[in-house]
Amino acid sequence: MADRMAEGKYAHGDAHHASRISDEDLRALREDYWNAPHGQRSKIKDLAARYSVDYITLWRWLHGEVRPGAGGPVGEIMQDPTFRTNHSRGEQHSLVTVPDAEVRALREEYWNTPRRNRLSLAKLAAQYKVKDTKTVWNWLHGKHRISAGGPTGEIINVAQAMPTDTEQTLF
Repeated sequence: MADRMAEGKYAHGDAHHASRISDEDLRALREDYWNAPHGQRSKIKDLAARYSVDYITLWRWLHGEVRPGAGGPVGEIMQDPTFRTNHSRGEQHSLVTVPDAEVRALREEYWNTPRRNRLSLAKLAAQYKVKDTKTVWNWLHGKHRISAGGPTGEIINVAQAMPTDTEQTLF
């Protein structure tokens, strides 16, 4: 079969004997589906019943996994591809009660304090009025609230970390 495809002798699209829909109709289906507002699109299950195909077959048609040569859009048309979610981040989120400036100050104070003098996560959670210590841990380690900036781990003093001339260095 690979040699038939390489020589262009393999039937595709409309020319294939098992084709259930013409390329023109498939292009129109894709345009109608992807250009409709998200909440007003027909259900894939209903479209599959209309075209007498399985759900997954219609999904593959719409997403261009099969019959890409039919043309038309094969996915969401993104207005701004850098933001792929409508989920608010950082201070814009409706549930955020601690501003980014305070999270940054917390990080700087925590990581600049010697380990034995640091407040516990429980005390920090109570101080910032958050419900659990995991939230504070995530802030401190940069897992959440990345936009706040600041250090997200131990600050190593390079002068103390470098061996002196009298110390033996192993490589």
